[in-house]
Amino acid sequence: MVLILLTLVFFILRILPGDPVRVAVGPKLPPEYVKKICHELGLDKPIMVQYFDYLWSLLHGDFGKSLITRRSFANELIDRFKASVELAIASIIVAIPLGLFIGDVSAKYEGSPLAHLARLFTVATYSIPVFWLGIIFQVVFGIWLGILPITGGPPPMVKYSVRAITGFTTLDCLLNGDFIGFAECIRHLILPAVTLGVVISGIIGKVSRNALVEVMHLDYVTAAKARGLPEKIIHDKYIFRNALIPIITIIGLQLALLLGGAILTETTFDYPGLGTYLKDAVLSRDYTVVQAAVTLYAIMVAVISFIVDIIYAFLDPRIRY
Repeated sequence: MVLILLTLVFFILRILPGDPVRVAVGPKLPPEYVKKICHELGLDKPIMVQYFDYLWSLLHGDFGKSLITRRSFANELIDRFKASVELAIASIIVAIPLGLFIGDVSAKYEGSPLAHLARLFTVATYSIPVFWLGIIFQVVFGIWLGILPITGGPPPMVKYSVRAITGFTTLDCLLNGDFIGFAECIRHLILPAVTLGVVISGIIGKVSRNALVEVMHLDYVTAAKARGLPEKIIHDKYIFRNALIPIITIIGLQLALLLGGAILTETTFDYPGLGTYLKDAVLSRDYTVVQAAVTLYAIMVAVISFIVDIIYAFLDPRIRY
């Protein structure tokens, strides 16, 4: 999957019209300088030679250099990736409990007004554009009520004043005992995290509801009820645990999406993560950064999918065989 994706991105970016080097460095530079840059980056070689050189570099952990900043992609990636990880974790913390609660209510009270309301929530959150919801939250909580900042990410004053331990500003503030800085980071993280969490919770709620309803009608659940087992034991050990596999799958896929950078959310809140980094690279035709970011995203999806497969074996012993 990774090889197919990076191959498609590599060739598509190179058949697009226009000279990416001219776009990146400006149209007024002398042709000699442009040729020098192309030679340094290997862009004057035949396309197949460029492709195999790129694969060879990837095998050695070299993702290439930015056409604009001329810095290694790895150097520019670290801060952006850490910011996206913070946003992803915060969003998942919001999404998982909310989604599981909505799915559980919808399945347990199937046919009731409460279940219909829960299903309406999943449909609404699944359909609402994430940037629209983000703008609504900005208007309500940031402008009308004035209780939360409308931009995301740690404030620069906090980010550059705290002593780096892990590289994650929010966590570093906590480890350094800077509770004021920690609270300020959380304030800037709330709106983008809640926006993403609410949208993702609709997907988790819909999948969990379908999985729970399917398990509820199986014979062993009916037999457990006939034996007079407590409702909580039936729900926790017979229904919920056996419905976890599709739920874990959708959570893993959504986490991979978040780690790859939620472009619309990060753009809406001007969040300094992978999403805005990739968006800026696309607009500036910095295709070495674009192909490196997409490749990294593909690797993350593959790794998380592999981890989810391992978790399956712990949830259902039958899968081990």
